[in-house]
Amino acid sequence: MLLNDSGDKIVNNEVSKGVDGILANLFRTILYKHGVNTMKFNRLLERYINKTYKTITSKEATSVRGNLRKELLKNKMSWKVFLKGLYFLNIVKFDLVLKLHDQNGNVVIHEKTIVLKDQEMLEDE
Repeated sequence: MLLNDSGDKIVNNEVSKGVDGILANLFRTILYKHGVNTMKFNRLLERYINKTYKTITSKEATSVRGNLRKELLKNKMSWKVFLKGLYFLNIVKFDLVLKLHDQNGNVVIHEKTIVLKDQEMLEDE
C-alpha cells in the first residue's frame, strides 16, 4: 500500500483478483518494499518527466503526471505499464524467473534478464 508522509493509506490495496491483477499487486508490493510514500512518489514523477520528455510545457507536464499516476495505481496492469512502472522507479534491469510445476510434479525454471534501457523501449512498435 502506498502511504502519505504521515503514514495514512492513500492507495487501496485491493487489486483485481483475476489474471490482470497479478502485475498490479506485484507493483504495489515493489512500491511498498522500496519505501515509496507520497513525497517519494512525487519526486519520482518529476524525475521521470524530466528524464523522459526533453521539452514539455507546464500544462503537458501536469497531464503526464496525472495520467502516469492513474496508470501506475490502477487495480489492473498490463506488462507495458508494469515495465513503465519499473522504469519510473529507476530500475535498470530485472530478472524474470518462472518456476513451473506440472501436474506430474515436474519443476522447470525459466529465467530471462530484461534490461530497461530507456523510455523508447516501452513504446509500441
